[in-house]
Amino acid sequence: MEIYASVALGGALGALTRYAITIFFQLHYSSTIPWGTIFANVVGSFLMGVLFIILQEKFAQNDVLKGLLAVGFLGAMTTFSSFSLETLIMLQKGNFTYAFGYVIASVGLCLMAAYIGLQVARSWF
Repeated sequence: MEIYASVALGGALGALTRYAITIFFQLHYSSTIPWGTIFANVVGSFLMGVLFIILQEKFAQNDVLKGLLAVGFLGAMTTFSSFSLETLIMLQKGNFTYAFGYVIASVGLCLMAAYIGLQVARSWF
């Protein structure tokens, strides 16, 4: 039961963080591109890379910590569903260049951030 509570708590905190990031970018950066989603996914991908190393090498047996941070918090903070919907909306509005750029930037930056996160964590531990 403890694992479910940790995932739920992490998910709630991740969702609130994601919401705060989205609102911040909407208030400060008016754009066709959903920068809040890109930011949340890139930062979340970096943190997932870091956590993967830390949880695998230092806390391999701690499922509660994995549930709280990786599954719950980062799972809720980084949202592929938002990314998909925002891309479809851009396509429906005829913003094909923005949609294509958004897909390339999101996937490319998130892959790069996860890789950098892995490397950073390996150099620390």
